[in-house]
Amino acid sequence: MNKIYSSIILLALAACGGQKTEPNAAATATGQPSTGNPYSDVAGVYQDTLPCSDCQGTITELTLHPDSTFLLRERMLNAEGRPAKSMNTRGVFSFVDGSSKIKLTSSEAGAVTRTFEVTSDGLLASEAQAQAGTDVTLDIRERIVGKVAGEFISYRLSDKGTYPSVIYMNMPGSDIVINKPALDRMKEGEKAVLAYYAAQYNTGCDGSRCALEEAMGTDKVALETLARKWMDSADLPSADAMRESRLKTKLVFVNVNLQQNKLTVNYSTVGADYTMAQGTDVFEVTENAVKLSQKGEIKEQKRQSPPAKERATERK
Repeated sequence: MNKIYSSIILLALAACGGQKTEPNAAATATGQPSTGNPYSDVAGVYQDTLPCSDCQGTITELTLHPDSTFLLRERMLNAEGRPAKSMNTRGVFSFVDGSSKIKLTSSEAGAVTRTFEVTSDGLLASEAQAQAGTDVTLDIRERIVGKVAGEFISYRLSDKGTYPSVIYMNMPGSDIVINKPALDRMKEGEKAVLAYYAAQYNTGCDGSRCALEEAMGTDKVALETLARKWMDSADLPSADAMRESRLKTKLVFVNVNLQQNKLTVNYSTVGADYTMAQGTDVFEVTENAVKLSQKGEIKEQKRQSPPAKERATERK
């Protein structure tokens, strides 16, 4: 399991049973400066495979939100090491008596209370410690950095550094995930390609804030400027067309693949009427210019109903 490179000390003013407890020092697993709010300090996505008494292991993903809600996804591995159907549990978490332990509580039928220890390496599964010599730590994979409208924004902390690479995801009913390491290593011309899409589509926007733009360290005006700087005007829609499209259509997925000077982008969008669309474009990226060499056919698939609102309801 990967280790977290640094730890910090936070003052945990936690709620347990609705009563405030005295602050206590506890190490966070995020490696980020403390926000002063212990729930924000530990907010993130934690993943790994935990031991299982009657199976080959349990693939576990625990998302802790800064509003104290959680989502736990578990998949047991069968005798052949293949994952079974995912079991999802939602609820709230709290710090136990002001300590570094957190307790997961859910009102869902059959759900049991779970506890984890917050350490400098991640989250230690308390119930699994009885199995001596077994690593029972969930490593942090994504850091939740904020929220736009009803969606949390998380940045991946690391990736393989290879292509193809998923840069951005905001699927209907899910939160926003940005591959920050991949985004940070992209050259300006490659970022201009992302700007091409972000200037045309809603990229996790709420008012003047947009998740992808913030991750790129830019804004709406600068995005369009960057795209026009690198790309021929013939490859770009008009400014009015881009702004109109941005109001109506949301970008939900971007996957890029760079081979020599060719950047292939697979992307998906969803319209206000929940029409899903997919497309693949190819760009030629040189030292000082970007050319849209192939505009792929957009394939549409009509959604019958808006995405489920379970997550939004859970957080209210």
